[in-house]
This record gives sequence, C-alpha cells and structure tokens, in this order.
Amino acid sequence: MAKLVSFNCSNCGAVLNVEQGHKLFDCPFCGADFDYYYFYRKDLLKQADNCLRRMDFKEAKTRFEEILEHDPQEFLALRGLVLCEGGIISLKNLTSPEKLRGCQFTKVRLALNNVLESAREEDKEYFRKLDEMMELAKEYVKLKDERDNLSTDSNAEFKQIVKIDNDVEQTKHVIGSILLAIGMIIMLPFAGEDTTLEDWKNAGMLALAVIGTGIVIGVLVAFGRFAFFVAIGVVLLILGFIALARHLEDKAKAPHRIKMRENQGAIGTLSSRLSEIETAYEKDYAELQKMVPDDRKREKPDIKILQELATTEEEKQLVCNKC
Repeated sequence: MAKLVSFNCSNCGAVLNVEQGHKLFDCPFCGADFDYYYFYRKDLLKQADNCLRRMDFKEAKTRFEEILEHDPQEFLALRGLVLCEGGIISLKNLTSPEKLRGCQFTKVRLALNNVLESAREEDKEYFRKLDEMMELAKEYVKLKDERDNLSTDSNAEFKQIVKIDNDVEQTKHVIGSILLAIGMIIMLPFAGEDTTLEDWKNAGMLALAVIGTGIVIGVLVAFGRFAFFVAIGVVLLILGFIALARHLEDKAKAPHRIKMRENQGAIGTLSSRLSEIETAYEKDYAELQKMVPDDRKREKPDIKILQELATTEEEKQLVCNKC
C-alpha cells in the first residue's frame, strides 16, 4: 500500500493526504494545483546537510541537484553546491578564514561562477560577496602557511646556535675539568671544609698563570732574551688561538642570526597582512549574513496551474479531509 503524507493546502488550509511518488496533485476543496516538491523540499535540504556533515559530498551534491531540477534558482541548493565543491562541511566554516584551511578554493571559484549564472538577481550579491571572501581566505591560508614555515626555519636556526653554544660549553667544560684537576693538586694541602669547586678552579688558573710566568722568566734567565721572546710569542700565540676560536664561534653563529632576523622581519610583515585579512574577512562575513534571503518567504509553496502537466488520474492521488 502506498504511504500517505499529510500537508496543508496553502490556499484554503485543507488537509491533503498525498501519496508519495506522485509529483503533481490538486486540492479538490479549492481546486489549487501543487507540485509535490514544494512539500518535501525541506527534507531534501536536511538530507543534503546531513551528508555534508558526514563529508559525503557526492551524495549531498545529488540531493542539491535534485532540488535544482525543480527550481534551478533555489538559493539554499545553489549555496549547497558551492559547499560541496569546496569540501566545506558546514556554514560554520565560513566564520573565519582559518576554518577554511583545506578548502578546494579553485573548485569553489568555478562553482560560484556557475551559480552566478543561475541565481536570482536578489541572490547574486550574496554569491559575489562569498566569492570575495573565498579570495581573502585563499590568501590568508597561503600567507599563514608561509609564516608557519618561516617560524619553523627560525626554530631550526635557533637550534643550530644552541648546538654551537653546547659545543663551546663542552670544550669549556673539558678545560675547566683540567683546571679543576690542577687546582685540586695544588690546593689539596690547604683545602678545608668550606673549599668550593670555584676555589679549586681559581687555584688551577692561578697555578697555570704562575707556571706560565715561571716558564717565561726561567727561559729568560736560562736561555737569554731570544728564548724569552720566543716564549712570549708562544704565549701570545696561545692567546691568539683563544681569540680565533671565539671569532670562529661568532662567525659560525652569524649566518644563523642573520637568517633569524630576516625571518622575523618577514614574519612581522606577514602577521600584519594576516591581521588585515582577518579584519576584512570579519567585515565581509557580517555583510554576508545580512544578505541571506529570508527563506520563510520561500517555504510557502507557490500555487501553480499545472493542468496541462497533470494529464492522468494517477498523478492526482489525495484525500481532502474537509470534503
């Protein structure tokens, strides 16, 4: 047995029991003719929205296209097709450009071009504004990715600087351990309970200074001025090696520091532009919300004269409770 669905005649208010599967029928109470689509339009839209949320874009598109077969200018269906093409699961994704990450912007632009050809004149401004927002969102996602990449590069450069510092600290630690060993040997007879590691290191440095000075003086006394100047030269050479090591350390860090400064400058520029896009997008979204047509005015089915289409009795299966 065919399933009957009850509706109300929008012309006289009579209850219509309509057999599903029949697209054309009339009200025997007042004679108004209807297309069944206008009664189950809401169900199709709800099914399409559910498909979108499940990311079943193919099925959602089928539902929207079914609606457009009856009304090629249906606003909600046209907008739904745009969402399907972009892989956008909900209108909430339009609230900010960040939520449109992953959107198929190229397909959305093509869909909007097609929609603008079909939409009602009063709806076209909405789709034009949506097109502008998509351009802003596309630029936002692109610039945000660039900024994120620059931040990643800066972190990598910083890690290289930290690595150099760690290598230098490791070398200093080895030298400090040698000084500590020397200091412990020298301070061992004089050490007390309050002697600290810093005392041991200071003693080691003092010992090296004394030993170095003694060697230089000894060379002067034992071998004369020439040997003395040779010893001075060796000391200066050692100091030069220390200065060179420091210079090489700074030189190794320099390109990383330069790259970080360049990245920070670019990041600042991108952040400013992203902020501008966010402000513009927020303004456009507020305007877009005002452009949404009042669907309540379109929910009420239009009364149509379809006698030339409804030529058989099978196309009219209903019972009016007021008859």
